Amino acid sequence: MMQPEILRFGEKIEIHLYPHWLEDPDRGMTEAERLSFSAETVTMYGKPNVVRRRTVDYGLPYSYNPSAKPSVDWEPYALDIKQRLDKQFGLNLQQCACNEYLDHLAYIGPHRDHPTLVGTERREPLYIASVSLGVMRRMVLTPRGPNLKGVPITVNGLMRVPGAQVIELPPGSLLLFTNAFNQVWKHAIPVDEKGRVSGKRISLTYRQF
Repeated sequence: MMQPEILRFGEKIEIHLYPHWLEDPDRGMTEAERLSFSAETVTMYGKPNVVRRRTVDYGLPYSYNPSAKPSVDWEPYALDIKQRLDKQFGLNLQQCACNEYLDHLAYIGPHRDHPTLVGTERREPLYIASVSLGVMRRMVLTPRGPNLKGVPITVNGLMRVPGAQVIELPPGSLLLFTNAFNQVWKHAIPVDEKGRVSGKRISLTYRQF
């Protein structure tokens, strides 16, 4: 098994980054573009907003937002990646959320992954595994504590938050972390610089609850 880059954020709090997890990221991107992406509406301050990302979810419903879309039946490529992750890491990834970032302006703000209902029980995500395809984008990590109100959701804006760190996510990379990290750090794919990002990124993010 390939060895990860291990990024440590405290005792037993770490991220494992596999920069070249997929052998053929170009083929992966071609397959991922066939997934059933559709417009994403996010409710903020009681108002629906269509964001500059398209999404599709598989497996368990993921109730991250009041307007979250229902999951659809597993499609072949998303299921293939799930089965490979399950086998390699001994996991049972029950849910997958896919995001299509159309360009450098498409983003997702700082957040932690939410619990979801499994039967009648609301459970925290135990493991989170995210595969990146397409153009390289930067993920900015911000620690719990600083008030992010009014901070621009851009790479440069979030990097000014005390303690913030940045990770580059090349095509074909895998980011793997547990709820120990998720509880105390937020992660974001912010708006990036036009000259630095040219094209589309797709992420497939799997969770075990």
